[in-house]
Amino acid sequence: PPKTEEKPAAKHNAPAKAVAKQICGMCEVELAVLSCEKCSDVFCEECDQDMHTGSAKYHKRVKIGGGGEGGAMGSASPAKKKPPTCGMCEVEPASKHCPKCDDYFCEECDSDMHTGSAKYHK
Repeated sequence: PPKTEEKPAAKHNAPAKAVAKQICGMCEVELAVLSCEKCSDVFCEECDQDMHTGSAKYHKRVKIGGGGEGGAMGSASPAKKKPPTCGMCEVEPASKHCPKCDDYFCEECDSDMHTGSAKYHK
């Protein structure tokens, strides 16, 4: 007689599309809402805003957990919005934006960066 292949019995009846909640990889406290492939990590809105300054602001981030459209992300919700971090030192809050550089700067970095011909950036 031909052999029949037995399929293992299901161990539990979990929903087919269960989405596990992920914790932010940076603060390790808040629920992650964005995933960044380039960083290979997930972030809550506040940490995403802190992490993705300077050249990292161009990383493509995708919303986690369906609900809404994916795609590039970069702005936090208006309720939690805080000033961006300086794109040069990546520590101090930015107080100036230079459209020519397309970056944000704290007072000290702005004066360091905008010398010579760059002092004419508006």
